[in-house]
Amino acid sequence: MIRDEKNNVYYTQDDKEWLTMHPITEEVREELIGKERSYIPAIAGLTISVVILLVFSVIYPTAWLSMIAGVYTVFVIFLIMLLLSIRKTNRKYRKLLTHYLEVRIVEKLPREDYVDGTLTPGSDISTFFPVRATDIVSEYQTILYLPDWKDYQKAEPGQMYRMAVPDKDKWKILQTEEVQP
Repeated sequence: MIRDEKNNVYYTQDDKEWLTMHPITEEVREELIGKERSYIPAIAGLTISVVILLVFSVIYPTAWLSMIAGVYTVFVIFLIMLLLSIRKTNRKYRKLLTHYLEVRIVEKLPREDYVDGTLTPGSDISTFFPVRATDIVSEYQTILYLPDWKDYQKAEPGQMYRMAVPDKDKWKILQTEEVQP
């Protein structure tokens, strides 16, 4: 993997040829991404609380209780829509990751922080977590950028690491010959 001058991460053509892709199974998916959360109990609990509050506002019709019931109902509807949106996004993400790479970490490279200096207040900071790794099957060595800080902290030379990735056909390949991994 390499980065361009705009800090976009790309795979190289050699990465595409030599990294061994393993089809992802449900147990590997749960290990790498985590179990799919069910939001049904949360949605049911929120709905029941709205119904109870609306029943109380009908039984005891006071202005303040009706107002609280209305505001709470709007808030609960917003939360339910948010939970459904998160669930849909997570499902799309889970479907995208169809394969995984299995590598052995050779060397933990220094964390890379880049500040995109702009004229607007608050610069954009990009942080990358690179490791030099060897593919388990092909013994191809490359630089991989780990997805998050926790994985980078745990990474030790000699350790096996699995990384969920999309199919090779969906990889972004940098199309220049000058840049070497």
